[in-house]
Amino acid sequence: MSVKRRVRSRADIAVLTSPLLLIVTYRLLLDALVNLTSYAWIVCNALYYLLCLLLVVLLGGAPLNAILNSFKPRITTNRKGKVVTLAIAAFFVFIGASSLASNSDLILRYLPQIALFMAVNPFFEELYWRGLLFGKFRERWLASAAYSSVMFGLFHYLALQPLMPHLLTPHALVVITVFGFLWAVLYHLSETLLAPYICHSISDIVGYLAMSGLPVRIA
Repeated sequence: MSVKRRVRSRADIAVLTSPLLLIVTYRLLLDALVNLTSYAWIVCNALYYLLCLLLVVLLGGAPLNAILNSFKPRITTNRKGKVVTLAIAAFFVFIGASSLASNSDLILRYLPQIALFMAVNPFFEELYWRGLLFGKFRERWLASAAYSSVMFGLFHYLALQPLMPHLLTPHALVVITVFGFLWAVLYHLSETLLAPYICHSISDIVGYLAMSGLPVRIA
């Protein structure tokens, strides 16, 4: 095995195992803080976003401006790709509308906080889970989409479970994993993180409310 191939293999292993670092770090910090402060999830999320950015920069092998360019809008020329992209986008618009109808009072009351969460959380998560973990192995996009989405689901299920034990059930694990897979497909078809970012933001409508312990209704 050449030195170049060996270095690449080590970098690939580092990317593949990096979700474990996020899961363990987030869960350990959350367990230490959850009974001490009501702001535990804010502290944990801040560290989580920082780790996501650091992993993308250190393991992605691209300068920061190139990473940010991955959010630039692009036009999919493939007709089938456009149809699938629009179908997935319509699905998440429906989810957003259902969530708004089910939780309109809470959403309007906490609109600034929700808007901030919807802007920040999907940005860092799409950078890492789709941009790095999925994007690193896009030549085998189906396997990469499956792996990145399973790890995405496991992160939310294992790391955040103490915050929302009544919501983070095995059923929720399946839903989160499927959503992650759909966002990977969007990235693959659209060639931009903007499409999954928007759909991710829409799906996070009740995310802030649930993480804040407010009585949300899952649409």
